[in-house]
Amino acid sequence: MKKAAALVLATLIALPSIGCWGPQKLTRHMDDWTQQTYVDNPWLVGNFFSTIVLHGIFLATGLIDAYINGYYFWFLDAEPVGNGTGTKFEHRPVTPTKK
Repeated sequence: MKKAAALVLATLIALPSIGCWGPQKLTRHMDDWTQQTYVDNPWLVGNFFSTIVLHGIFLATGLIDAYINGYYFWFLDAEPVGNGTGTKFEHRPVTPTKK
């Protein structure tokens, strides 16, 4: 049982290193959300979110993306299994708020 647990732990530690940077889908979604939120309320994002919340959120999304990106790299992007082109991420356009 201890060997199985050690193998699972080693796999989870090694998993982020088996792929390339990838599209960083969660982090890019957070970029879009942050940009739109800043347009809507710059004081809130510039003062509160930027120093307290955003650093933790981007750390978490970066770590989660490290696990997700292996799939995009090995099964969608890299040849011979993938199609040989990178996965695009389409950013949402920012819509100005009405005042």
